Amino acid sequence: MPERPNGNYVSQSDALRVWVPAAREALAAAADAGSRITDVELAQRIQSAPEVSTRQSLDEWFGKLLDRVRADASARAEQDPTVALVRTESAAAGLTRKARTRATGDRTPRERASRAKPPATPALREVTCTSCFMLVSLAPECRECGAPLPAAST
Repeated sequence: MPERPNGNYVSQSDALRVWVPAAREALAAAADAGSRITDVELAQRIQSAPEVSTRQSLDEWFGKLLDRVRADASARAEQDPTVALVRTESAAAGLTRKARTRATGDRTPRERASRAKPPATPALREVTCTSCFMLVSLAPECRECGAPLPAAST
């Protein structure tokens, strides 16, 4: 979660309000210079701002930041400043395992097996005894009170 230098937490949306202008400025400067900036460099520049910082991985906040930068540029009728951005492999290293898996589809055999559908099991056939009102498995007589059971409806 983003926080101020004094350790107080800040909401993600409040942090983005601080980071968007800084990101737009850094991206515009790179575009004006005819150079490019990596996502890691941009994140470091944004985090160097004294108001708000975070220890979250890039996948937690960077995509939302870029969406807001694009929306801000669109509202100002400006060119998309994110064209000066270069995605790096080291940014992927900052992703959590879950995000990397989602992005690459790379799962271990154990993960693939755990996501597989379980084998179909036959439905249990149970009825309610009309004498003791217990739910019992289908049989000619109730295992609780010995009363004859009604046929199960299918």
